[in-house]
Amino acid sequence: MCPKYVLKPDKDKNDIHYFSFMDGSIFLPNTFNTYSNNHYCIENVVFGDFPENNNLWTFFCFDSNEEETLKFELYPIGILISCAFFTLTLVVYLSIPKLRNLPGKILICLVLSLLIAYLGIACGQISPPSDKYCASFAFFIYFSLLSAFSWMNVMCFDIWLTFGW
Repeated sequence: MCPKYVLKPDKDKNDIHYFSFMDGSIFLPNTFNTYSNNHYCIENVVFGDFPENNNLWTFFCFDSNEEETLKFELYPIGILISCAFFTLTLVVYLSIPKLRNLPGKILICLVLSLLIAYLGIACGQISPPSDKYCASFAFFIYFSLLSAFSWMNVMCFDIWLTFGW
C-alpha cells in the first residue's frame, strides 16, 4: 500500500494523464514525465448504492520512507511550539504597559500576523481542508504571511528612523 494522490483530470488540468499501452506507463503532460506502472494504480471506486457513479480512478503513488514520514509528522509539532512562544510573547507585550509604545505595537502586530499564519499552516498540515475550503484557507495563510512581512518592513523603517538619522 502506498500513499496515494488521486488524479482528477476533469477538475484539474494538471492531472491530465495518458496511458501507454506499449509498456503500461503513464505520461503527465504538465510535467513532461513518464512513470512506470509501479508508480500508479487504477482502482474501481464505489460511491454508495448507485452503480452509475462507480468509476475507474487513477491514483499516483508517492515514494515514502520512514525519514520523510517522520519529518511531516514533526513539522506541525514544531510549528505549534513556535505558536506557543508567539502567544507567550503576545501576553507579555499586552500585559506590560511600558512595552506598548510604537515599537512594541509594531512587534505585537508582527507576532500576531505570524501566529495566525503559523496556526493556519499547522492546521493545514494536521488535517488538510476539503477542496471546498482549500483556496480560502490558502488565501488566509498567504494574507497573514504577507502581513507579517509588511510589519517587518514597518519595523525596519522605524529602526532606521530612530537610529539612522
